[in-house]
Amino acid sequence: MSTRYNFTLDQGATFSRVLTWTTGGAVTAIGDATTNAFTTVGVPLLDGQPVFVVVKAGLSDLATETIYYVRDVSGNTFKLALAAGGAALDLTTPGTITLHRCVDLTGYTARMDLVASGQTKVSLTQTSGITLDAIGNITITLSATTTAAMAATTYSYDLELVSGATVTRVVEGKATVNPNTTV
Repeated sequence: MSTRYNFTLDQGATFSRVLTWTTGGAVTAIGDATTNAFTTVGVPLLDGQPVFVVVKAGLSDLATETIYYVRDVSGNTFKLALAAGGAALDLTTPGTITLHRCVDLTGYTARMDLVASGQTKVSLTQTSGITLDAIGNITITLSATTTAAMAATTYSYDLELVSGATVTRVVEGKATVNPNTTV
C-alpha cells in the first residue's frame, strides 16, 4: 500500500522535493536528558542505522521530519547523532519520539509517471529527474524547461521503486501545475 501525497508546482519553475522511504512500522522511544539516551521496548535498532523522526514531544534538541543516526546501542537503549559516526546528541530536555527505520535504496531503480487526461505527460527515471540514496531519500526534480512544457492542470502520478522482480508503489497522488502568469 502506498502513501498519498499531493503537491503543487509552478509552470516554468524548477520543482524539487525530497521524500524519505521508511520501513518496519513506527518505533516510540523515551528520551532521557540525564543520560542522553533513548529507551524503546522490543524493537531492535542497529548502530549506524539511519532513522526518520516523525513525531516528538519535548526534546527541544530534535526536529521532526529529520534523519538521525543510531549509535551506542545497548539492549533497548540507544543514542542519536546528526551524522553517521557523529557525536551523540546532548539532550537538554526529556520527551518521546516516534521514528521509522530508513530503507537503503542502493540497487533500486525508480520510475514515475505524471498523467493528465489519460495520456502520459511526463515520465521520470533515475536518468531523468529521480535520485535515490542509501538512507532512504528519493529526490524528484523537474527542470524549469520541463514544467514550462506542462499544461496548467492536475496530473495523477505514482512513484515506483524496483528491486529485482519486486515493484513497490511508494507514493501516489495529484500534482497540480499552476500557470505561469509572468511573461
